[in-house]
Order: sequence, then structure tokens, then C-alpha cells
Amino acid sequence: MHCHETFLCYLKGGALAGAISYTKENGQMLICRMVVHPDYFRQGIADALLHALQLHVDWDKISVSTGKMNLPARNLYEKNGFTHKEDVEAAPRLSISIYEKQHSFYVCHDKKHNE
Repeated sequence: MHCHETFLCYLKGGALAGAISYTKENGQMLICRMVVHPDYFRQGIADALLHALQLHVDWDKISVSTGKMNLPARNLYEKNGFTHKEDVEAAPRLSISIYEKQHSFYVCHDKKHNE
């Protein structure tokens, strides 16, 4: 089986400021990588990429992993509704944290419509 990554890019002033890649199969999305150019750190680009991904791709669950010690990435996923599932030792002295997010559907009811 071949995994084909799809990319979303964030352009700023004609420059590639960041990108996110993912694979999707049967409603399960896996974020493969997300990068932001250092010149554009702390400008909300990673948040914007996560937001765009969730809006433009049909999904039931998203999974992502990051270095256990990568606190900026861990904070990013947690503030965007991802739940820490587990830490795994990928190699000696290298642990990764695995996060997931389940899609939730909210139904809004108009009170006038129900009367």
C-alpha cells in the first residue's frame, strides 16, 4: 500500500511560510508533518494550517505525533482540541507523544422553528 500525502500550504507575501501534510483513509486522517519557516514563527500560521485542514477535509478522527519534549507543538495540539493519548519510546532517549482528535457534530436548533 502506498501512502500519498496531501499538502496544504500557507503563503505570506508570495513566500511559503508554512505547510502541513496529511494522509486520509476511511475517515481517519494522519498529520504527517507540519512546518513553519522560522521567519514566520509566532504569527499564528500553525493554528491557521490546523484550522484549514479541519475545515477543508472530511474526517472522523485526526492523529498526530510529536516529540515528547516539543512543548510548543504539544501546546499547539492541546489548545486546538487534541487529546494526549500516550507517549511511546521511538528510540533510546527519544520519546514521542501521540495525540488524537475526534470529530464532533453539534446540532443547533432554532427555538422558533421547533414551536
